[in-house]
Amino acid sequence: MRVLRIELRRSAALWAALLTVVVSLGMFYSLSGPWWKGTSAWTSEWTTLALWQRWLLLETWPLALGIGAWQGRRDARSTMDELAASTPRPAWQRVLPLVSAMALGQITAYLAIFFVGGVQVAFNTDYFPLSWVPVALVGILSTVAAALLGMGVGRAVPSIVTPPAVAALGLAGLILLMGTPDDQSNLHGTVSQAIALLSPNLGTPHAAFSAVTTQVNLLQGIWFLGLGVTGFSLYAATKRKELALLPALAAFAIALPLFPNDRAGVLRTDPEAVALVCADDSPRVCVTRVHQDSLGSIVGPAREALTMLAKIPGAPTAVEEDTTAFNARGPHPRKPGVVLVSFDDWQFASRPRDRILIGPDASCDSWAQTLQVYANRTAVVSWLEGSFRLPYRDQDGTLQPLAESTWNALRALPAAEQPAKVAELRDGSCSG
Repeated sequence: MRVLRIELRRSAALWAALLTVVVSLGMFYSLSGPWWKGTSAWTSEWTTLALWQRWLLLETWPLALGIGAWQGRRDARSTMDELAASTPRPAWQRVLPLVSAMALGQITAYLAIFFVGGVQVAFNTDYFPLSWVPVALVGILSTVAAALLGMGVGRAVPSIVTPPAVAALGLAGLILLMGTPDDQSNLHGTVSQAIALLSPNLGTPHAAFSAVTTQVNLLQGIWFLGLGVTGFSLYAATKRKELALLPALAAFAIALPLFPNDRAGVLRTDPEAVALVCADDSPRVCVTRVHQDSLGSIVGPAREALTMLAKIPGAPTAVEEDTTAFNARGPHPRKPGVVLVSFDDWQFASRPRDRILIGPDASCDSWAQTLQVYANRTAVVSWLEGSFRLPYRDQDGTLQPLAESTWNALRALPAAEQPAKVAELRDGSCSG
């Protein structure tokens, strides 16, 4: 322990940990990115916190690699290589205190960042799954592996340009590998999904209901363990350093063929998270277990909207939270008699009653069709409330004239025909 304390003071371990924390929290707090938005924000749920921290490794993993390489040059800088090699102690025993100090620094930094986010998550939800634990553990293992790999490379090639070079190469590699895990990337299709999973970055989380599959957690753990052992072996080896590559090559050979080749094999839906929790009495209003804290705030507006909708034929009789990612591609599912809502929908989050009255989204091919759908839904809300009102923002003033025209045409119909027309306008898709 005494030797470990000495290495913590004289090595780069502590200031590397501090730099990692500053860079990470600076990124999260100084910039307004997707990590602050929606139900998948980094401070909203435990699993999304773990996934966002893994995403942040895009910056901190190359940093650990470069700092490790700088530390790995220490013996060469102080011309201690030959003296250290002549000592009777096994090489692994001699380097273990420094390796332990560097690993401890990386672990402490990772846990500190997670703690900062976790304190905020604890105030935002009472849902506590365990699916985040392996995600965080693999993230910690990956940062330790980066530091050890950097140390090994730094000792094998003790040039002054080695630390910045390996950091730059690490960053470039992660940018390339981020192409497939996040299918929104400009590099989509550059590498296969399986190869992309060699990166610690799993892409940006899109829903609070997601969890990383056991297969991916296990295989990534094997891969980063192999990298870490290779880094340690490179740093400790005094001869036949090429043998140090064997653990990484073995881990690569095991993991790559077994990594999934599609996004569905990376993330799964957490069944406990999407389990519905319903309010007492009727009409039926339900949210997912992960958003149970928000149930009380939407029951009143939801039941008011369902009561108003009861005036039209085939009206929905229940409200449920949509368990698909709100920004997922393709049409969203519909359930007969049920209004599906999402807390990632800004309109539902701010005006739940209006969102339920408006009806399901329609994906239109042109702005003219979209505008007509908005006009139709405006007429629906106005008819249900008894007077004309725009439930949408009309920034350029093009919606109101079209909506008033649709509203007037609806009111011109015989009273007995109006409910059926309202139901048609509310359920209609892009047709004109």
